[in-house]
Amino acid sequence: MTMRPRRVVYAFPHAGGSAALYRVWQAQPWNDGLLVPVEMPGRGLRIRMPAMESLPELTAWLADKLCADLRERQAPGVAEWATFGHSFGGVLSVIVASEMNRRHGLTPRFSAVSASIAPGIQPDDARHLLSDEQILAMARADQGTPEAVLREPALASRVVAQLRCDYRLRRQFLAHRGLKVPQPLHLIGAEQDPHVSLAQLRAWEHHSEAGTALHTIPGDHFAIYRHWSRVRDILSS
Repeated sequence: MTMRPRRVVYAFPHAGGSAALYRVWQAQPWNDGLLVPVEMPGRGLRIRMPAMESLPELTAWLADKLCADLRERQAPGVAEWATFGHSFGGVLSVIVASEMNRRHGLTPRFSAVSASIAPGIQPDDARHLLSDEQILAMARADQGTPEAVLREPALASRVVAQLRCDYRLRRQFLAHRGLKVPQPLHLIGAEQDPHVSLAQLRAWEHHSEAGTALHTIPGDHFAIYRHWSRVRDILSS
């Protein structure tokens, strides 16, 4: 007998990414949980939509979309929800969860944040002003996008546009330096991450009224995608 999911987890992608990042995880069994990737406007299944570069506009739109999705899933038996986000998606996921609380009175059981610098110490940089060539070089160095994609001009151009959009959004995270959420935070850090140290990850403790728990995995910044079984255990807690 197939078990109905009790908990739904909305998963936010890293900068420049789409919901497709989580297809491998979705294909893996999870007894009473359901992973629902969040698709951003202007990419993936929503590629025909115009991208949103205003953080307040985007978070309000996502909060309403996720609220409607959650309401539909509650009827068949989903009892609770949580969020997961990697890197850029970690901060975005917590801001959207806060907006769902403000707009709809919905609070997640917890939020899981992977390899993400806390809002209170977000850097104020100007990556969105870099040239296409510079952004492409950074994407290649980060190794978060397959080289085969970056070699194809049309696909590479799309990746650059999506990254530039997310860099603009990330700069607006600075407005949330004082963010405080009621749910506990699960912090996931990679031990050899060159971009986000465990100290930067621990700074999330200032943003939760319910405390934080730190989990470590081996590997670099994008190692999380190779550790579904560990992530699933955390999301099932």
